[in-house]
Amino acid sequence: MDDVHLVKAIWVIEHVGGVIYDRFAEKLDNPDIAGTFNRFAGHEHMHAKWYGEWLTARGQSVPTPDAYDALIVPGVRFWLAPQSLERKLQTFSTTERTAARHLAVLASKVQDPELKAIIERTIPYEHMHAEWYGKEGRRMLHPGEASTTALNLE
Repeated sequence: MDDVHLVKAIWVIEHVGGVIYDRFAEKLDNPDIAGTFNRFAGHEHMHAKWYGEWLTARGQSVPTPDAYDALIVPGVRFWLAPQSLERKLQTFSTTERTAARHLAVLASKVQDPELKAIIERTIPYEHMHAEWYGKEGRRMLHPGEASTTALNLE
């Protein structure tokens, strides 16, 4: 895969991650966790912006988000809806840890120094998001939230 296609794929992942975190935070009754995911959504949108700027600087177009929002986000929401809040947080943590691992592999293979720097700048955020659940997220759960599955992500 050439760098342009790689960056477009990463842009989509970062953008969709931001949208999912935005919508997740909107539906939470727990203001501490909602605030954290609003911040995480901002990080994901910022990462998408970095990759979009890399594309634009090379005369490439940034993917149009509407199709991805319409095709990917509803499926993820449907899949997450029956999970307890605790399980959703664990799922997000695992996803972020996997993203960090994949980005580290990509950074080692990318030849473009600017792209490599952007990928390497993204990785610590993915680690921070992944580690948040174990360090802080579980403590922010209110009694009963660990087993509640009624969270609607619509």
